[in-house]
Amino acid sequence: MNGGSRWRMTFAQACPALSFYQGFYYRRAIAGQLCAGRDAVIARSGGECPIDTIVKVAAARR
Repeated sequence: MNGGSRWRMTFAQACPALSFYQGFYYRRAIAGQLCAGRDAVIARSGGECPIDTIVKVAAARR
């Protein structure tokens, strides 16, 4: 993400196709915004994984 920030998504249900097929697409309802409870990640196989939560991950201390 911009500025090197990292985010973690969890899905509303199991989404094993994401780890089997190396790649995914995402569908967002509003250009430039990806939102939990509304948008989805789509595996290359075509399986859809609705996004349940998106949280910012704290940077590791050095």
